Amino acid sequence: DLDFIELFKIGFAPKRGTLFGKYMKKLGATSEILEKVGLIKTLQDGSKRAFFSNRIIFPILDPSGGVIGFSARKISEEAIGPKYVNTPETPLFKKSQTLYGLSFSRRRIAKEKRAIVVEGQIDALRLIQEGFNLTIAGQGTAFTEEHVSELLNLGITKVYLAMDGDVAGKQAASKIGNLFQKEGVEVYVIPIPEGKDPDTLLKEGGPPAFAELLEKAVDYLSFLVSYFSKEHDLSSPSQKNQLIQTIVERIRGWDHPLMVHESLRKLARLTQVPEKLVGVGQEEMGRSTFVKRQGSLSEVTIDPKRVLETDLLRWLFLLGRESPSLFKLIQTNLRPEHFSVSICRRLFSLYMENRLGGKETDLLTLANHLESPEEQLLFSEIVQKKVNTERAEEGVLETVTKMLQHYWMEEREKIKIKIQSGSCSEEEVLELAKRFDALKRSPPKVEIAQDQIAPLLPLE
Repeated sequence: DLDFIELFKIGFAPKRGTLFGKYMKKLGATSEILEKVGLIKTLQDGSKRAFFSNRIIFPILDPSGGVIGFSARKISEEAIGPKYVNTPETPLFKKSQTLYGLSFSRRRIAKEKRAIVVEGQIDALRLIQEGFNLTIAGQGTAFTEEHVSELLNLGITKVYLAMDGDVAGKQAASKIGNLFQKEGVEVYVIPIPEGKDPDTLLKEGGPPAFAELLEKAVDYLSFLVSYFSKEHDLSSPSQKNQLIQTIVERIRGWDHPLMVHESLRKLARLTQVPEKLVGVGQEEMGRSTFVKRQGSLSEVTIDPKRVLETDLLRWLFLLGRESPSLFKLIQTNLRPEHFSVSICRRLFSLYMENRLGGKETDLLTLANHLESPEEQLLFSEIVQKKVNTERAEEGVLETVTKMLQHYWMEEREKIKIKIQSGSCSEEEVLELAKRFDALKRSPPKVEIAQDQIAPLLPLE
């Protein structure tokens, strides 16, 4: 599938690494640099060889689209070695913090507050290509709490697990689902048939085949009962007791009391035992049902506008000083009222006041001016992530464009609501209608000075 290969920039590492070595030499890349980024390795005899051999290569991207590493899949299942191999961890690439496919799926995940999690890179890319562009995969065998936190930062409330239809896939669904349930995320498990994976499903039946299974996804608790039932004979009281104890222990490890309470009640129904036998009513309710722990990522609800505005602030805070053209672009086009999230508006105002007033705008100075825990949490979230400096101009322009569009559309909507409210006089309605028409005829335009960035895309 040439379109698939070109879209996701998929490559191939030949069995012999001489071609790779020659090409890197032509590019001027030294062996020291190549070893540092994990593309070659030194053998015991001191010789050097390419890290990947006879494998399909997938670039690993950060959320902004910058390449931070590579993942390689073996060509045939019979070949020796693990199915997937990643470049070694580097200062840029941390397996436990990197979600494969997030650069393609981030916007839609933030908008719809849900995600599809798969095991392999090909599964993720195939689903993204076929329109399920809210799909991600972990790196390596382990899906970690840090991966979950990355998705919580995007405000997800629901996740679908599309693991391979084998024993290992079901084990992965059991473990990964528990990580999300602990954070209060609603988990559903897609029933992938035995011996299949999302990639083969799409090849054989196309998007409708996967969409049909998506509709049949079962909630995590029902999946757990079914999964553990295969290891226990439920006609035996002792084995049924073991199954219930196993699941109860897992449920009690979740951090949200209301979810624990309702899940225990559902477990009683699924296993057909009285509620009190699974501990309903005996949960520790030491804190309010609806209050999440201090500083937890789950207590922050993030919508697409918040994602957009935090992206803009990240560009501003991390590159605003070293790139005068980017700062000028932001200063020329954006004002505090263009920020719909109050905390983002406050941080933007703080930076601009300091910058235009000749005061310091380094991160430490900004941090010292933060007043509330919410501001501190968001500021930390903004500055802890890297920015892709290679696409800084494109990224800032695209973000400013979208923010102006959102503001323009919201202003029009406010006028429409006011006109339709019936609370305005005829003169006021006429004036509002004129303002509405004026806005409609004047869509926002990004102002770019001649010495600044060339326009990337039209606003209309």
